[in-house]
Order: sequence, then C-alpha cells, then structure tokens
Amino acid sequence: MIYLDNAATSPIRVQAREAMFHAMELACNPSSLHAHGRRAHALLETAREQVARLVGAAPNEIFFTSGGTEAINQAFYTVERMYGHAAVDAAAHLPYGSSAPAAAHSPHGNLSAGTAHPHGHLAIGAMEHHAVLHAAERARDTGFSLSLVEPDAGGVIQPEALTAALTPDTRMAAVMAVNNEVGTLQPIARLTELCAQKGVLFFCDAVQAAGHIPIDVQRWGVDLLAISSHKFNGPMGVGALYVKKGVTVHPLLVGGGQERGLRSGTQNLPGIVGMGVAAQWACDTLAQESARVAALREAARTGIAAVAPNAVFNGNPDALAPGILSVTFRGLQAEALHMLLDMQGISTSIGAACGAGTQEFSHVLRAMGVDNVAAQGTLRISFGLHNTMEDVDKLVAALGICVGKLLKVSPVRPSRSC
Repeated sequence: MIYLDNAATSPIRVQAREAMFHAMELACNPSSLHAHGRRAHALLETAREQVARLVGAAPNEIFFTSGGTEAINQAFYTVERMYGHAAVDAAAHLPYGSSAPAAAHSPHGNLSAGTAHPHGHLAIGAMEHHAVLHAAERARDTGFSLSLVEPDAGGVIQPEALTAALTPDTRMAAVMAVNNEVGTLQPIARLTELCAQKGVLFFCDAVQAAGHIPIDVQRWGVDLLAISSHKFNGPMGVGALYVKKGVTVHPLLVGGGQERGLRSGTQNLPGIVGMGVAAQWACDTLAQESARVAALREAARTGIAAVAPNAVFNGNPDALAPGILSVTFRGLQAEALHMLLDMQGISTSIGAACGAGTQEFSHVLRAMGVDNVAAQGTLRISFGLHNTMEDVDKLVAALGICVGKLLKVSPVRPSRSC
C-alpha cells in the first residue's frame, strides 16, 4: 500500500504516539491542583512551548483547540463579536421559525449581494479552505460585506490584488499560507504589511504550512494563525490558534475558563502532548525533510510528464509547498483514475472533486482560471514522512498504464452542471 494523501491527514509519528500513551496513563486533569494535576499541567505547558516554537511564537500566544476548523471559527467569531455583536445578539432572539436574511449559500459568487453590512468588510482569499469560506459566510449573514481576493493564474494572491480589495471599512483580511489543493505558497509577509498600514487584522490559515515550511509569526506579521496537528504527523482532533500579543480574542466556547478563558473545556491532554512532540520533531527535521519531500514531488512531476502527455501541472512551480502536486489529466475523469490507482494500492485525492451532494467543481481551480472540463481530470498527490523514491516509481508506472487505458475508454465530457 502506498499512501499519497498526506495533505488530507499525515500518519502519526511513533514518538508522538508513545508520548500520548504516557499522557493517557497519567489520566489527570491539568487544571487539578494536586500533585498528579501539576504533572499533567507541566506536560500541557511543555507542549505549548513546542508548538510555539514551530510557528515562532511566545508560549502564551498559543491556545489549544480541537483542530484547524475550530481555530478558524474562533478567529472569525472574534471579528463578529468585536464589530457585529449587536447583529449576532439580535439573530439569537428572532421569533421561533424565523431567520435572518441571508444570501445564497455559495462562497464562490457575489458574497455581499442582497445583504446589509453595517459592521464592516472582510477581504477573503478566493482559494481559501471551506472552513474559512463558510465562516466568512456566517459573518456576512450577521452584517458584514465580503470580497473575494482573486489569485493570478499560478494561484498566487499578488499584493496589488489585496490592496484593491481593502476598503476604509475592512476589519480583517484572511489569506492561507499554503493552498490545500494545489500547494501554492502565498507572500504572507507582504500581504500583512499592507494590512498593518491600514489597521486591518490579518488571519492566516497555516494548516497546510505548519511542519512543512518555516513559519515565523513575528516576521510574517500575522495577528491570528491556525494550525492542525494531524497535518504534520501528530494526532487528529487537536489544533492551535496563535493570537498576537495585544489582540483581544472572544471565546467561542465558554464554561470552565480553560486556556486562559479563550477555550473552555478540559484540555485533550494526550492529543496536545502528541501534537507537541510532533511539532518538536517537525522543527528539528524541517530543512532536511522538506528538501527530501520536495525531491519526491519533482521526481513525480518529471515521471508523470514522461508517461502522460496530457498532464498539466497546476500552481506556480516557483512557489509550491514541498509535498503537494496537483496535476490535471486532460481528457480524463479524475474519479476513474483515482479508483484505478486505489485498486492498485495507491491512495491519492481527487483535487477537483465535486462536493458531497453538489455538482460544483473546485473553487480553487476556478479561481485560477481552469475550465470545468479540465478540472474534472485533476488529482492531488501529496507526499510525506513515510514516502520514498520507490513509491514515486510505482506511482508513475501505474499512472502510465491507467492513463493509457482511460484515454481509450473513458474520455471526459463537458458538464452543464459544473
């Protein structure tokens, strides 16, 4: 079995798993004041230091969450509470059976159409993960206007594009560090500088970046940043939100006041400990591992180009994360290719998959100008810790056979619904 879907979830490091078992054996609440609780608290704070080091933050700027999605929602909820709490409170007291006015549920069209926006404006990257796009939709429904910042053909948001999107009423901009579908790197430091000049908060989804490229929140200048453990060989179900010193964050979850009041609920100590150990290993091996994985990606690119003349690679080749390769096989349905590879024990991802229950193709590829027919033939191949050149060789050989077969029997046809 060859696993090439590391961008979805990366296998947990053995060191992280062992640390989690130790934390489970301790079986103590880190908020307890007795000796066992103090031991648990010490493990919690060690993990906080390890995660802080991964992103170049101070430990007291790191708050643990259940994952990247919660951290993202926390950031957007903060803006809603800072500038739009009156609308949120009003919506909460609507009569039973009624609802607040909202535009159609689509993060890809005119998000501000038909919606009043008394609380300000948000500028959102057009290629953001759905966790960001849907959180932005929620903000729109509580009284914010939204603008999508379009990338260039290589998937990079240029500073002038963000500048054009900012208005005197912009409260926050959100641009991801690494795109989860095509692996494009964004010029975060340049974008945050523009926002700082206008007093605009900057949120960065760094879920696909942490553990794979160097992150320095001080140099980048971000105000809020989200990461997720299972993307860098830690356990699922745990993440973190970086909050720059001086930025006020409103709690999404209230209760016992854990995480200094930002995120109530007894901390997932085993998960956090595992995340900390994975972060420590990612820090210590980042340069070496990133270079190794990038070499796998480039070998795959060269090999695929040789066996599949219809292959087109997506994203700016000079601004890509080490492990993500997005390739469009023109004339093919990616779903069929994905299934054939799976039957041979090779796991990839459909980079332009229609969402569950919908007929929409990838909003990322659409933003980059890829037509709907080509998008239907897109695979995402993502390399990680356990992959080798032998895996690349087997992938290329399998693709050569599968692409040849499909070109003969399963050509893609235009889809009116996409």
